[in-house]
Amino acid sequence: MIANTRLLRNSSGELGAYIGFNLSSPSNIYKVGGGNDFLKEAVYHQLCYDVEETFELDLNRLLADYLRVSEELKGRLSGLRRRMANDGLVLENDGDGYVRTLRLLIGMGVLPLASSRKGDVMNIRQDFERVLEMLMQMGERQPKTEYKNVVNSYRDYFYGDEVLETRIGMICAAHRVLEYYDGYRTTKNTYVTSEMLLSRQMFFPLDGFWTEDEGKSSVFWKFEKLENSYHLYRYQVDDGNKVISYRVYLVMFQRLGDMLVMEVLHPEYIEKVLQNERLTGDEHATYNVTLDDEYRPRLLEFEENMVEKHWFQPRRLMRMKDEQQIKKRLESERYEKRNEFADCEYTVDYGVLMLSHDSIFLDRKAGGLYRVPKSLDDSLQLVKLEDLAGECFFKGKTFLAFDNQLLYYDVSDEEKLSALGIEVMLDEG
Repeated sequence: MIANTRLLRNSSGELGAYIGFNLSSPSNIYKVGGGNDFLKEAVYHQLCYDVEETFELDLNRLLADYLRVSEELKGRLSGLRRRMANDGLVLENDGDGYVRTLRLLIGMGVLPLASSRKGDVMNIRQDFERVLEMLMQMGERQPKTEYKNVVNSYRDYFYGDEVLETRIGMICAAHRVLEYYDGYRTTKNTYVTSEMLLSRQMFFPLDGFWTEDEGKSSVFWKFEKLENSYHLYRYQVDDGNKVISYRVYLVMFQRLGDMLVMEVLHPEYIEKVLQNERLTGDEHATYNVTLDDEYRPRLLEFEENMVEKHWFQPRRLMRMKDEQQIKKRLESERYEKRNEFADCEYTVDYGVLMLSHDSIFLDRKAGGLYRVPKSLDDSLQLVKLEDLAGECFFKGKTFLAFDNQLLYYDVSDEEKLSALGIEVMLDEG
């Protein structure tokens, strides 16, 4: 089956070279290992190991699901393809395994049935593009996530590699993207995904100033720890004109297996989310990070692991030995301080005060509190006292932010409050 479907390599010649057997004729496929069952098992065991190491996929489970879906679709492919315009059939999650991904790719015609004898793959790049384009279109339903970045990252990573740019690589990419899609498909899913990501967050003693160059530099960086993340300030000093320009990124560190990953959000990210604008993919960057010492780091090194972003350029930051030069300038009234993204400035005050069976009570800076009905969204039933929810102030407007769900309600006036069914409860007296 592995050979007939050209699952691991795009041609029988490539597969033969990979496993060390001549597969130049179809009959040779069945002679791998000759009559030596031990050798056959050894070859298969090595394939399973390679697939796990390269793609983090379970080859045994994948082949079992491939057979299952092929049997299910035998004689029914034309009907599936007619119904794929209404993609609920293929996008509904079947639980663990690869059934949904395989059904989708077989339905698109980029994967053959398990019993295929069609031979070598003619144009894997074209098939990959069809799949990624279809997945990209799904991102239109998730305007507040980095879905398109995720899709593009697989294109950049897999293309041009004879091991990765294969049918199993295509299955892997589609499977991972669909997992990401599921994570944000509903506000409840988004909440669960956020909880998982928050559980992986890491914090380090990054206080103080940092520089990209140990020599004389006009650019300085500073981390500021928040409740669930960091602000990362980038200062550009112009001593001649006595101006300090700065911008503020939102930064989070997560431990993913053996890797430490840093997510960086552009200042425009919050603006677009609050104003319900569609994200383009340029607002988010992800880096693999290496620290020289997690308990007292002096050096951070970054390696881009998604699409490169022109707005975040440093590849390393070194802790400054003498911070006084930048501190004096920042404190000096002679230097004008300019926020490069002043229009994106916001403040947020988290504070879930109480919960009842049908309401969430949030602190109100101007006095009193907000009573938010849980019926406003299904995911509000999941809110806990320690959640990141509260008032957010942006461009003269007030929002109630539920960060874990990516829900933001404009409550700037009585009309908006009334439309949402949110009540302001003022202190008596």
